[in-house]
Amino acid sequence: MDALLTDVHLRWPIAGLRALGRAELRLLATAPRRSAPGFWSRYTTRRALVPSIAEDPDGFAVEVGRLAARHGPLVVYPGTEEAIATLFDHRATLGSAATLPYPGPEPLDRLRNKRTLPKLAAAAGLRSPATLFEGRAAEAPVADLPYPCVLKAFDPVALGRSVVVHGPRDLRNRLDALPPSEGVLLQEYEHGTFVSLDLVVDRDGRLVRRFQHHVLRTSPREGGSVVRSVSVAPDEELAARATDMLARAGYWGLAGLQFLNNESGPALIDVNPRFSGPLPLSLACGLNLPAAWHAIAIGEDPGEPGPYPPGIGYHRAETDIGAALRGRPDLLFERGPKPRAGSFWAADDPVPAALLTAEALGVRTRNRLADGRRRLERSKRL
Repeated sequence: MDALLTDVHLRWPIAGLRALGRAELRLLATAPRRSAPGFWSRYTTRRALVPSIAEDPDGFAVEVGRLAARHGPLVVYPGTEEAIATLFDHRATLGSAATLPYPGPEPLDRLRNKRTLPKLAAAAGLRSPATLFEGRAAEAPVADLPYPCVLKAFDPVALGRSVVVHGPRDLRNRLDALPPSEGVLLQEYEHGTFVSLDLVVDRDGRLVRRFQHHVLRTSPREGGSVVRSVSVAPDEELAARATDMLARAGYWGLAGLQFLNNESGPALIDVNPRFSGPLPLSLACGLNLPAAWHAIAIGEDPGEPGPYPPGIGYHRAETDIGAALRGRPDLLFERGPKPRAGSFWAADDPVPAALLTAEALGVRTRNRLADGRRRLERSKRL
């Protein structure tokens, strides 16, 4: 075996699995349930059940370490933010057979911590939205803020993602759901278009891959998952500054940077050091970013950055299918570049795509039934 991937019950680790598999690597896929779609990928060499991170993080780390010792040495690719945090917290448990594809916890924390990221970006000449507050959740102001604003937790696992809050009551409810001592950041909300820049940087701080796409729509629209996007020629100056920021942090490997672009220029809002949802778009453009990441992790030369075609479309169709079921069929026919990549489908690996689609539609159907039951109960009480 060459690598172990966690969380292959989710779509973005499956995209990473496919990318590494296309580079002819032998892959061990792990998940907490037998029905994980990634178990049925043609690129999965071996599969193994591991405990759920949420229910048993210690057991999860022990089992990953055991698998690496049995089948390794292996490069271990965490599929989620929770997996990254858990595996670094249990580094001693993993053992020497498991290699995490990162320079270490400190450089990684500098990028993942929402409090330190704006300062790191500024040192590299990158703009960030203005900070309104940073500190403990219990001390965050609620009144006299310019709404809407953006709430982030210092720890990327605490909230899951940045949240746009629209007023004092909304913000208070969000803060009350966090531990009082949780570190939070409030930033100014900026209007603009979302831009994603995926970089692979080697151990010497050299840019070896870059891929840029403009986000046409997200769900929710104020900054959720990418639904439609299109590849564009890279902004070389932006890529150079972003590479400088990663090097200043002491980071190497794959990093997905999200910017909000408006008349003031691009503002950095997030960095993701893992496989991302729109990864199939870069693959459709001929760039295998995970393969370059793996080459760096094992000490090989990934080569030089090359060109890729602009104008290639990405569409997360299952999101719009769900919207159509809720009364918005027009979104399925929204104009834009004809998609050549989607979050689920891969012609060379159809079984996981079918399983992911069935799961997504099943979840949406259950949610609609639950909403219907709640409306019926409310009507009975009136």
